Amino acid sequence: MKVKEFKGFSAEWSKFIILNRSDERFTHDYDVVIGPVADAFVDREIERHKRKYGPRYLDTEALLDFAEHVSQFGNKYVQYCFCTERAIKELIKE
Repeated sequence: MKVKEFKGFSAEWSKFIILNRSDERFTHDYDVVIGPVADAFVDREIERHKRKYGPRYLDTEALLDFAEHVSQFGNKYVQYCFCTERAIKELIKE
């Protein structure tokens, strides 16, 4: 299986989450994605972030700012996203 693990809030995590939540064309090929929880709070912060940075919202500096900001308020829980049928089938193997 192809697994992507984000080790905390980072520019890479920020870009993945922002694109996943706001770009309907965004796709990835991971079976499982592991990383900090991206909840409704993060959704609201994405909109704030995009307003603050405008067309530069995916620049590395902006992404690092986003990661730092949400890490202050976001929870520190890790979520596992099983993105493909292949990954889900692994859950039900005996």
